[in-house]
Amino acid sequence: MKTYQLLGYAGLIPFIACLVLVQYSPHDFFIAPLQAFIFYSAIIFSFIAGSLWRSNSSIHHKHTQIISNILCLYAFVCLFLSTFYALLFLSFGYFILFIAEYLITKSKQNTETSSYLKMRFILTILVNLLHSIAIFLTL
Repeated sequence: MKTYQLLGYAGLIPFIACLVLVQYSPHDFFIAPLQAFIFYSAIIFSFIAGSLWRSNSSIHHKHTQIISNILCLYAFVCLFLSTFYALLFLSFGYFILFIAEYLITKSKQNTETSSYLKMRFILTILVNLLHSIAIFLTL
């Protein structure tokens, strides 16, 4: 397993841990577990959006940088929404982020890129599943 795969899948652990902690009263923690889930989600979302700059590092591409910054601001705005809407918009955002990353890197398709995009697709599905569970817990 490559390092990026290990780190990618290990990044699911805080999402899962927050959902497990939801079973406890939010008053038992400094911050409510669903709020921590949203904070972590926004951080990871911004990290991945920031990595879009890497995708075109050999070619200065201002559109990629603008898209990256807009997506980071999108995650930031989600922090100010109610729990339900933050989870919903972040979940939707992960799909948009994957599509953006796919379109940006499609011109550089090789075995390594293909493997990375396959992992990113799987992680996007899993993260959206976890966000769906979190949304269900807010109802």
